[in-house]
Amino acid sequence: MADSDACRWGRFYAGLHTLRVLAGEDGKLDAARDDAAKRPLTVFGDRMVKAYRHLGKAKRRGPAHADAAAEVFRALADFHPAAETPPATLGEAQQTEFLRGYGTQKLEYELAHRKLLT
Repeated sequence: MADSDACRWGRFYAGLHTLRVLAGEDGKLDAARDDAAKRPLTVFGDRMVKAYRHLGKAKRRGPAHADAAAEVFRALADFHPAAETPPATLGEAQQTEFLRGYGTQKLEYELAHRKLLT
């Protein structure tokens, strides 16, 4: 079964969070995930714009961070739904799907890059 758009937005948000951590920034996006599930358009905003900056910062941290960040950055394109912008709001069932996608993808990144994300 294919992921719903809400689930894909959750996976996308997990990628944004992981890029931020690989860049050496704090993990505050994790704390905002419930708000992102309710109001994606408002919460995503500049976080999508900052993804490229986080990629550069991660690359400056060394080859291991550079490789991991490049992998996560490329995956953002795979998780981005066909809609160009996130929806303004998600209903309760869609929020659950968003959080499922976020949790699943975040766990995959944590398992793949455990040493770099701590």
